[in-house]
Amino acid sequence: MEKQTRLTRSQVISRLREHASAHGFVSSTSLDAHDKIVLRSIPLHFPGLSAARHVAGVPGPPYQKPRRKTGPKAGSKPARARPSAWSRPRVLEELRRLDRTGRSTTLQDLLVGGHSTLIRAAHLHAGGLRRARRAAGIVQPSRRATKRDTWAEEMIIPAIRTRRRQGLSLAATRVPQGLYGAARRHHGSWRAALDAAGIDSTSVRVATKKYTKAVIIERLRAAAHDGSDLLATSLAKLIDLKAVRREFGALENALRAAGLMEHLRQRRHAGSKWTRLRFSAREN
Repeated sequence: MEKQTRLTRSQVISRLREHASAHGFVSSTSLDAHDKIVLRSIPLHFPGLSAARHVAGVPGPPYQKPRRKTGPKAGSKPARARPSAWSRPRVLEELRRLDRTGRSTTLQDLLVGGHSTLIRAAHLHAGGLRRARRAAGIVQPSRRATKRDTWAEEMIIPAIRTRRRQGLSLAATRVPQGLYGAARRHHGSWRAALDAAGIDSTSVRVATKKYTKAVIIERLRAAAHDGSDLLATSLAKLIDLKAVRREFGALENALRAAGLMEHLRQRRHAGSKWTRLRFSAREN
């Protein structure tokens, strides 16, 4: 992919003034139409287009008063609600048609089959799907048999020990849900079932990734090396900011500990607010 051109700060200011002379003002729409390079380069040197316009001394687009909502005109006909295409007879006929073609009319199957509008119409015109089926003369579908619990109490401890011998994980989030649920029903908790099997529950926990100060500093330096602007919004994709605040109190403290303050001074506008005093200092 060809690398896109980027302008320096002075080039951006110069091009903004040229654009204002040619078009009378500078806006994101006019830049997008006539000078996309400037539009792409502004975020590298300014917090936004308004700040760049202020430094360049060029005007923005003229103010346009928003149109007021006046409502319907006097004497006009009131808007009429679109009549519903569904009615009670149509709901019953559609259910009969589905039943004749061998399709299920249960709630779940209707949803899967894309008949959500039929379900809503049944509630609106027939008092619900069950009543609509009864009115249509359709036999109520039988309840689906749920899978029975096949885990007996005497099977749990041997299953846990077998997983241990096979080197499989015994963490609560990694074992089969049937085994986990049976252990809780018969032993009160997964930890109690592990204790009954003679296994230390702390030894089977999944190790969580921890952000130590050393890990945080290493990641910040890597981000700076890759060209990151080190803003919180950018770093949030690379590191857990809650861990940064936990270890250092604030992101700035972590950047200082990583020796990256010079990187911020080179782009000191990043994350800071543009005040009248700052504008005056930049112009001077």
